[in-house]
Amino acid sequence: MPQRLHPCGGFAFFNPNGTLVVFRVSGLQLVHHAEHPIGRWAQGAAFSHDSSVLLVQNTVERELQVFRVGSQGFTDSGERLPIAFGSFAAIRTVDFPST
Repeated sequence: MPQRLHPCGGFAFFNPNGTLVVFRVSGLQLVHHAEHPIGRWAQGAAFSHDSSVLLVQNTVERELQVFRVGSQGFTDSGERLPIAFGSFAAIRTVDFPST
């Protein structure tokens, strides 16, 4: 983590972006599964119904960052879905009934 000079003086550990850290369950233990850089001030994350996509809500960028989920971990798809309106207090997905 880079060190930067704090605006009030002195040094502080600072990273302008967040980090998505995902764990998986293996038996009775949590095991580190994946880690990726994300945007600033992430306030939520949600898996798609089939667990193939993970959306991360980046508040400062006003976007959803899209990750593809696979057996070996996560891949940043490079897709960013802009959100031009609404609150950034929470994120969730909706199950649509099958026809």
